[in-house]
Amino acid sequence: MFKHWIGAEELESFFIQRCVFTNSLGEVRDNHESLQIDDSYQWQFRQDFTLEGKINAFEDKKRLSFSFGEIQVDIFSRVLENQTEVQLVQSAIPDTDEGRLLGHLNCRSCWTTATISETRTPNWSRQWKSALYP
Repeated sequence: MFKHWIGAEELESFFIQRCVFTNSLGEVRDNHESLQIDDSYQWQFRQDFTLEGKINAFEDKKRLSFSFGEIQVDIFSRVLENQTEVQLVQSAIPDTDEGRLLGHLNCRSCWTTATISETRTPNWSRQWKSALYP
């Protein structure tokens, strides 16, 4: 599951229309290359919305932490017997009407869809995106 969150090509396969990771020297990472701590990113969504952020922590197959606008997102993963438990935590959500709407309601729905779609049914979202956006 973790591989879907750590590279531009994988994020574009199920969640983001266009993803660019830039290292701390300002060099754009290859689409197949894994992100690293202190990378910056730019995500272009299909809904004509772009978001930029920074990778704050990364431990392969265990933890990914990044800024998401004003919000902090932490994804934790661990193997339990023959299954993988994924925990996504949002923090620093602005205590405003817009923050509550976007940070709590909108993001919760999107994170749930993104996480479940690719972990439960690999390639489901690729097929879904192809049908919606030929």
